[in-house]
Amino acid sequence: MRGLEYAIKLKWFDVRNFNLRDYEFYERVENGDLNIIVPGKFVAFSGPSSTARDAEGFRTFTPEDYVPVFK
Repeated sequence: MRGLEYAIKLKWFDVRNFNLRDYEFYERVENGDLNIIVPGKFVAFSGPSSTARDAEGFRTFTPEDYVPVFK
């Protein structure tokens, strides 16, 4: 909660502009599993991977997959 409070204070998070649909979409592994940490500066994500599938056959994001997301 302190982290959220600090993010609000720094204007990194504004509940009025928070898009839950986008958050839930990009949070999914098959959509890049990424989160904006510092708006306009820092994004955390689980990849990239060197292959489009992991050892168990699950979808992963390669560097090429992230390009359209970042654009």
